[in-house]
Amino acid sequence: MKSNIIDKKKSLLDFKNQPVIARAVELAKEFNIKIFLVGGPLRDIFLRKKVLDFDLAINGDVKKFGSLLAEKLKGKFIYHPQFLTGKIIYNSNYLDIARLRDEIYEEPGALPKVIPIDDITVDLKRRDFTINAFAYDLLEDRIIDPFSGVKDLKERKIRILHERSFIDDPTRIFRAIRFAKRFNFEIEKKTFTLLKRAIKESYLKTISYQRIFHELYLILKEKKFNEILFSLSQLRIFKKIFGKSLYRRNIKELERLKSLKTPLELIFIYLLYLLDFRELRILKKEEAKIIEELDYFRKIKRRLLRAKRYSKIYQLLSPLSLSTLKIIYALEISLRRKIKIYEKIKEKRTLINGRELRKLLQKGVIKNLKEKDFSKILLHLKLKKIDGELKSKEEEIKEIIKWTQER
Repeated sequence: MKSNIIDKKKSLLDFKNQPVIARAVELAKEFNIKIFLVGGPLRDIFLRKKVLDFDLAINGDVKKFGSLLAEKLKGKFIYHPQFLTGKIIYNSNYLDIARLRDEIYEEPGALPKVIPIDDITVDLKRRDFTINAFAYDLLEDRIIDPFSGVKDLKERKIRILHERSFIDDPTRIFRAIRFAKRFNFEIEKKTFTLLKRAIKESYLKTISYQRIFHELYLILKEKKFNEILFSLSQLRIFKKIFGKSLYRRNIKELERLKSLKTPLELIFIYLLYLLDFRELRILKKEEAKIIEELDYFRKIKRRLLRAKRYSKIYQLLSPLSLSTLKIIYALEISLRRKIKIYEKIKEKRTLINGRELRKLLQKGVIKNLKEKDFSKILLHLKLKKIDGELKSKEEEIKEIIKWTQER
């Protein structure tokens, strides 16, 4: 079978001629610094995939280099001094720039301490897998591949660079599975053994939820996200982190959400809900609210299925936000009609509002009504209106009087 990998001898000069790369090389020559194409974009070029965004590594001042290059590209430069990296956003594309660096992990799962260096080989050695650990020298037009990354690409293998890789950065466990499924590669035997050992010894618990969430977002963007999630569950990764596994029926629900083009943010929240994640203080306010609403929906679902009166449907669904309703609508086919009914009736307005109530009180038309009860009587009127029992202002006033007399 013909390999999908480009010939190692084939020149990458075509990529050097792209305006963004040509300008970066021109600037590197001006600064008298080395410049390399690295990482995922270089890997994807070798896999004959379309590449729009690039990763560059230099042995110079990233802030100065990035700012000037952004000017030339008429883009915006964002600098991250903690990691000596930056990103240029231009014409809806990205260009990542990093200082050649070594990294020291002071403890498992911690963010690395960054040390600037000049040696590309040392920089490549800190990377996650061999298929991401080769570089193209843009000045000398040569491939630098000290860890046989191109060979592993050809052999379709995911291989780590050193035995502590999954201990230093356990998020690589997620990435190993993600790359294996995306490219239909095999995780090399020793790498897989070390991956399972890192899971068993709970190194995943050394990383923050924010970093785990980032990996989950990336997984949900993948075409084969369902296969990736199933593999993670089989490896008991979710059990280790969240105390619960994902089942096929759960993944089917996520597939349905994605097939209906549900926003990724909502799919992510539903994934956390399925995993019983309830440390809501860690989430954004809106995300925590959706999980709380999904818990509420689980409690009222049977009542909603039985509900016939429009006012009852309104009462049951009104505590839910539009985002939560989108999730429910996608998953609960038997409730779609009632959600559509709710979307129509929720806009119904009574003719009497809070201001009118005050006027009626001042005129003595209604008595024995306190302002603290306004919201109750207005809801009572709305429910009657929804069921078609009130059609005029006079009928609403009569209902208010009746309500106050019965209390």
